[in-house]
Amino acid sequence: MPNSKYNLDALIAQAEEMELPLTPAIKKSGAKLTALIENASIQDIPVLPTEKKKSTKNKKTKKDPFKEMIEQYYPSKDIQNPLLKAKRLIRVMVSNLDAEDMERNGTLVQVTTVRHGDLCSRYVDYGTETHCEYVGVMALKEKTYIHKEEFFDKARNAKSIRTSTRPKYNIAILPPLTEDEIKTIADRQEITLDGND
Repeated sequence: MPNSKYNLDALIAQAEEMELPLTPAIKKSGAKLTALIENASIQDIPVLPTEKKKSTKNKKTKKDPFKEMIEQYYPSKDIQNPLLKAKRLIRVMVSNLDAEDMERNGTLVQVTTVRHGDLCSRYVDYGTETHCEYVGVMALKEKTYIHKEEFFDKARNAKSIRTSTRPKYNIAILPPLTEDEIKTIADRQEITLDGND
């Protein structure tokens, strides 16, 4: 008997699970069933997946060390209003890494939305401690530039330029000012306003 080497019941169950069209003639022939199942897996015959649901327990979310550092110094868990979270001031020192843009002393950071208007509009000096809104710091972090590097290509026996995208700014998150530092700055401002400077 030619069908003795095939397990017809198992092949029929597999074909039904794959929702393949089965005729009575195909159900009787183990070779035809095997060919139909193999062709279904090779061709893109619609097959319902029988995958198990992926568990979400073992999923590890990628943590951003930059955001973690900001949260360490400037926690936002107590702030309920998302607008206030976005506009909280962060003490930073920004350095420019773009060699073609080194003649500038700073950059203008502007973040606006249609709903809320200007969230941040501030000039940030390079290499000095300054305060900037959280959304402004994140906007600076996202900026990139195209770095061009010249190298000798041995295959073409000529100089070539290799380009890569790199972060435009190095941003150092600084801890908040202490009470003594705030008092010193306030005293300095008083003296300047009095005209005794």
